[in-house]
Amino acid sequence: MVFSKSLKWTRSLALLVAALVVVMASSSLGFAQSRDRLIIALPIDITIPDLHKGSGLPAFGAVAQIADPLVIERDGELVPWIAESWESADGGRSLIFKIRDGVMAHDGTEITAEDVAWSINRFREISIGRSSLQVVTEVKELDGNRVQVSTEEPFAPLLNTFTYTLIGVYSKDAYDAAGSDEAFSLHPVGPGPYKFVEWVPGQRLVLEAFDEYWAGAPAIETVEFRVILDEASRIAALEAGEIDAIHAFSPLEAQRLSENPDIVVINPPSAGFIRLNMNTQKPPFDDVRVRQAIAYGLDREALAEGIFLGTAPVAHSLVPAGTFGYTGEYDVYEHNPEKARQLLEEAGVPNLSFTLSYGSGRYLLDSEVVTIVQAQLAEIGVNVEIQAMEWAQFSQFIRQPPAEAQSQMSLTWWRSVNGDPDSAIGVFTEAEMPPGGNNPTYYVSEEFERLYAAQQVEPDPEARRQLLEDLQRVLMEELPAIPLYNQPQLWAVRADVIGLEDVITPLSTLEPLYTVSIE
Repeated sequence: MVFSKSLKWTRSLALLVAALVVVMASSSLGFAQSRDRLIIALPIDITIPDLHKGSGLPAFGAVAQIADPLVIERDGELVPWIAESWESADGGRSLIFKIRDGVMAHDGTEITAEDVAWSINRFREISIGRSSLQVVTEVKELDGNRVQVSTEEPFAPLLNTFTYTLIGVYSKDAYDAAGSDEAFSLHPVGPGPYKFVEWVPGQRLVLEAFDEYWAGAPAIETVEFRVILDEASRIAALEAGEIDAIHAFSPLEAQRLSENPDIVVINPPSAGFIRLNMNTQKPPFDDVRVRQAIAYGLDREALAEGIFLGTAPVAHSLVPAGTFGYTGEYDVYEHNPEKARQLLEEAGVPNLSFTLSYGSGRYLLDSEVVTIVQAQLAEIGVNVEIQAMEWAQFSQFIRQPPAEAQSQMSLTWWRSVNGDPDSAIGVFTEAEMPPGGNNPTYYVSEEFERLYAAQQVEPDPEARRQLLEDLQRVLMEELPAIPLYNQPQLWAVRADVIGLEDVITPLSTLEPLYTVSIE
């Protein structure tokens, strides 16, 4: 990749100006440089400090420090947190958590089964992520500081679902004392490692260490999440030492920052990946040979390397790598232009033409990605018209009812929210058919539905693993969507910040920050 001197000069000048702006702004606001204060810049605003009401994954990682989860996931293993243990009951239809005794909230009350049951139910009622617990029919407290979560049928991924960052526990006593739901949302109280201090919309969220945190007092006294929407300004502030960590920037900047001895660039494993969706109910993509031809016509390795400079490995399944049961075994679509042309001939569309739609700017370097897709497919005689749309417009466009759908091919991101493939692969079920669901491929398969239902109730892990592999085989053979690459989640941290890389989740949220320190 080559850049002209003028482009480099323009970029350098922009970074210098941005640095001066940040330094001046920081001085005027009186932000004293203190190593007892960890400052993390966010690429999006924090819409509200209430974990159950907010939106945007980076913002969730900030407000999650006030609440605390029941369990967390590390390296594929579930780690007890506020729930010290759990057991299955009622033939797999209930999950019973034993809540850790002596967990204190910021208001001085002890977190009990009542707080946990109330918090889960509040999440089920108001959270943007509440569909993750849609299968739950009842949550109630039991004696012995226990909470029972019930489903109508056994649901194998239920325990993993409680690793979802959004399902945090708050103090019910503090909620009742607040006087209203809105008042609590503006000053939430939980048992997390940091207490709420200040929230200024569009600017910052400030938290203070909770010394009675059950897992140990936080190493840093104050954590500030500062909103800096502009990428160049975030980078300039990091390089100037005004902030300690940033998130979301280009691979080119990652490459440059990695040469700075005062900065460490991190690209943790990602639970999200980018895919090309094809409308399987309308021509030309109602013919599986056409869908497979597109896959053979793409050089995904060249695309990922050329645009993301090695930070985005090619995705080989329609579930994220690293989730339970993942396999890339059924991805047979190596770049093969000759086979692509042969399949198009067999399908009777040697001069194929279609539209590729995407929400411009939604995903890292998405405009560059669709341009490369267009160029690669032109080499096999396929004409691709690119349709860039505003995200809100695009989001509605790919959720039209099947009979009215105009979408032919679309570019989207998808993920697992809990380390289990169920929440990723379920998007291809009929239950996710638009307009109510998130299946932009309009894919329907009796075999897929049968296997999907079977894995949800299968109690034996190895038997369930086989079912999940079978599901991936079906999807990679019928190919309603083409997995492109794992979405990089780039972070950069000042070198004297210790341990931040250990608490970044595969969704780029943050686990409890109490172990993070500054040398």
